[in-house]
Amino acid sequence: MRNEDLILRKLSNIVGSENISSDPAILVCYSRDQSPKQAKNPICVVLPSTKKEIQEIVKVANDNKIPIIPRSTGVNVAGMCIPTYESILIDLTRMDRIIEIDEKNMTAIIEPGVLMAQLQAEASKRGLKIVVPSAPGSVSVMANYIATRGTSIASVKFGVGDNHLVGLEWILPDGRLLDLGSTVNTNGWQTGCIGHSPGPDLIGLFLSAGGGLGICTKAKVKLYPKPDVRKSLIVMYKERDNLLDAMFMVQKSGISSSGYVHLPSTYAAQFFTLDDKTANIVMKMLPPYGLLVFFEGTKRQVEYEEEIFNNIIKKTQGNILDLAKTVKAFGGAGAGLDPKPPETGIIHQTDYMTITVRIMRPKGAFGITVLLHSITDSFEIYDKFEEICKKFGYKDFTTYYIQPIDDYHYAFIEMDIVYDQGQITDRQLAEKILLEVNKAFILEGEGLNYYESVIGGVGKLAGPKFGLYYDLLKQFKKMLDPNNIMNPGVYLSELGD
Repeated sequence: MRNEDLILRKLSNIVGSENISSDPAILVCYSRDQSPKQAKNPICVVLPSTKKEIQEIVKVANDNKIPIIPRSTGVNVAGMCIPTYESILIDLTRMDRIIEIDEKNMTAIIEPGVLMAQLQAEASKRGLKIVVPSAPGSVSVMANYIATRGTSIASVKFGVGDNHLVGLEWILPDGRLLDLGSTVNTNGWQTGCIGHSPGPDLIGLFLSAGGGLGICTKAKVKLYPKPDVRKSLIVMYKERDNLLDAMFMVQKSGISSSGYVHLPSTYAAQFFTLDDKTANIVMKMLPPYGLLVFFEGTKRQVEYEEEIFNNIIKKTQGNILDLAKTVKAFGGAGAGLDPKPPETGIIHQTDYMTITVRIMRPKGAFGITVLLHSITDSFEIYDKFEEICKKFGYKDFTTYYIQPIDDYHYAFIEMDIVYDQGQITDRQLAEKILLEVNKAFILEGEGLNYYESVIGGVGKLAGPKFGLYYDLLKQFKKMLDPNNIMNPGVYLSELGD
């Protein structure tokens, strides 16, 4: 039987009494996220500031067979940091240093508490940028690149989050320190610029593990040149087949500097308004299907790509949305529209993504399920999603978006519902819908889930379907974490049972 008072004293000796709490009023802040997963308090929260402190915390956890959950900034949507069992939660926000920015090699070395907006601001001072995921600037760079392999509106060119990784410093479940990527070389933290190790590359085994294989304490990430010119367009379509045609025509055109995302009117109305009343009016005004387009590069390059894209718009019967005219028609910000100049406002989102949180406005939370799938079937997938929502009696609005990745080889397809976490029936309904969606698209279909844990972990659901691949992952987990202390119930969730 555990002596929790003794454990708390040991942890307090490691991080200092001011950096640990078992106060329920504090713990409740760590008990939930945007997912419908049942809220649960950890035993305590500790805030280390060094990797040595984390290694000592890991030793205490192993000695007492008590689970630990690493958490960075806490902007989570998939239940990854909500305890499934009695656990110690490690809050990494004190480890927030940008250790180095190498302007010549365009890399940065950072700790897990560094925010997207924080690194973006520092990179911008040097004429550089980071690729920001479709999440607010308050999210952790490392958590998005490593745990969720974050996509972005620029993913059609830059790919997903792990494309931006050069090296990682990782504390294993037994407390040992492991370097991954080009930093395995003694001088890698200074000179390494590629995200692969020599020989068979281990780095992929640690990505999307949701805290199940240890704790990343340092990362070397790529930066990119800040473009000379940036421009954006929103193109609206009445027919979704025309929009899909436009996306494939862009793919074949060879335009490579741009970002594209299918943004339905439900998203557009929420993002560019300040209240629900205005959002509902705008939603009814707009055609149902939209394509949000970003151009960046030299002036000549942007002009060339915009010309190609305008020809595609004409061929596919699209109409460019004049946001400035829309704002004027509503009387400006006083009518509930965003007061920022529309062009500036949209471009700003490529750097800081400040408006994505507005999707939470209707009911306070949104539940998501995400597939990585071919673009060809994307609308059929959404039709099935709506069918499932109707089957369970869901009455609020549904929305979704399609983010092409890697020159359109596949897409990130997100499907969202809104719900009130304070209402048990709302939360339970969201849980049922998302579980049914996972069954339909992963167990019965051909999709891959973007988040390892949405409800109880995808592992229980799809593990048997993945066969030997999944068996090897389980063996790897047991080899590194024989006491199963690292976030049990989330990564390879059945191992916590």
